[in-house]
Amino acid sequence: MEKIEYRAVIRFFVLKGLKAKKTNEQLFEVYKESSPSKRTVEFWSGEFKRSRIKLEDDHAKGDQKPQPR
Repeated sequence: MEKIEYRAVIRFFVLKGLKAKKTNEQLFEVYKESSPSKRTVEFWSGEFKRSRIKLEDDHAKGDQKPQPR
């Protein structure tokens, strides 16, 4: 499973009101050893709780940094 798909599942659980610990348990129950790490689940749960809506990494879409003048 790709990172973005795990993030979508994490976002879904956050929207349902699950805490990171419970989300991690649910992911491990389904995906076993291929589930994301506890730290990754905590990070993305926090991001989505702070109203982040993008699932991609900031650099994943090729967003260019402003060029210095």
